[in-house]
Amino acid sequence: MLSSGIVKKKYFLMRASLVAALLMVATPALSAAPAVGMFGSFFPSWLLSLFIGVVVTILLRVTFVLTKLDDIIPWRVPVYFSMTLSMTLLSSFLFFGR
Repeated sequence: MLSSGIVKKKYFLMRASLVAALLMVATPALSAAPAVGMFGSFFPSWLLSLFIGVVVTILLRVTFVLTKLDDIIPWRVPVYFSMTLSMTLLSSFLFFGR
């Protein structure tokens, strides 16, 4: 038989996971789609931020190659992926406030 403490913990975890699942489902419905008006139509701001992040990362990589800093980076793919992600989030925050 299970003790009452284990049973209470099991039901608490079930309720907490249910609440978390409901919050994840309901939260996107509370806000409008992040879109920017460009050239007469709406363009998703996250896609524009991603484009800016990729372009800035490419420019930084060219700078690193020219200064020979690229040769000492141990794991290039995770480093450049992290740079792209951080530049994307930074541009989203700076330009769109999200």
